[in-house]
Amino acid sequence: MTTLSVDSLSIQFGGVSALTDISFEMTTGVTGVIGPNGAGKSTLFNSITGLVPTAKRKGRVTFNGADITHSRTEHVARMGIRRTFQNIKLFPELTVLENVAVGALNTNSRMVRGNAAKAAASQALEELGLTKSAKLRPSQLTYATQRQVEIARCLAADPSVVLLDEPAAGMHADDREALGNLIVQLGKRLLLVLVEHDVGLVSKVCDEIIVLDFGKKIAAGTPAEIRSNPEVIRAYLGKA
Repeated sequence: MTTLSVDSLSIQFGGVSALTDISFEMTTGVTGVIGPNGAGKSTLFNSITGLVPTAKRKGRVTFNGADITHSRTEHVARMGIRRTFQNIKLFPELTVLENVAVGALNTNSRMVRGNAAKAAASQALEELGLTKSAKLRPSQLTYATQRQVEIARCLAADPSVVLLDEPAAGMHADDREALGNLIVQLGKRLLLVLVEHDVGLVSKVCDEIIVLDFGKKIAAGTPAEIRSNPEVIRAYLGKA
């Protein structure tokens, strides 16, 4: 069973506490992370994936029992943790297949090149129903499909954990529903961690939800427990 654990994680940027004493354990399935803007959600992802300088961190992050607190980003990726970002980050000059193949490079401590990377990319595109888009450029795709290509790039690395940072942002209702169905399917074989402002989507697809507010964890539980939590309602959801 895949396990990602955070123990007493604190992040300090100058005089600002971005995260304060955050602890939780995530296992295979779909975990949501919600909270107002500035709650520390993306900072949490950056800390897990090695994008926050170690001098600014306190606490511990472990992945399947291995301490990755001070690991570099490329080492975290090789161990099987991949992510997307709030803003789409595709290479405009590359085809969809080539963009996804980039995700297979330097996978699990070995370098994957050429045909092997393209084979992994083709498999990921097939899983997401994007095979017909393989030869297109990102500019020829809809916004929602570009988001899917980013997820395919993660899957090409055959990861154990995928962190999705606001994947539904800017999507229409039908696209959000399709994304939710995809997340549920992927959560059956991966640990998926979802940062998202669409509480309806999070409630539908997540097994557990963690709520952050001003860099602190104020609640954790099932979607039903979170929706009825008075502290969460006060800080984020508003009146029922």
